[in-house]
Amino acid sequence: MPAYLLFTAGVFCIALYKFFKDETTPGTHLESWIFLPIIALLWPLTLPTILRKKLLAKSGGATVANLTGVV
Repeated sequence: MPAYLLFTAGVFCIALYKFFKDETTPGTHLESWIFLPIIALLWPLTLPTILRKKLLAKSGGATVANLTGVV
């Protein structure tokens, strides 16, 4: 349980940081504030997606198959 809460807090911090950095969504947008805790609680699903997008952005849009050598 402590590991789950640790990852939940980490994902929440990442999502909150990205939320504040996003200029297209105002800080008063209620749906965004509701969505942030959902992202954190469902981190086993959302964390791999976040990491995959960051990895793809750093690699210049390469696919996961290309990164693992699978063609």
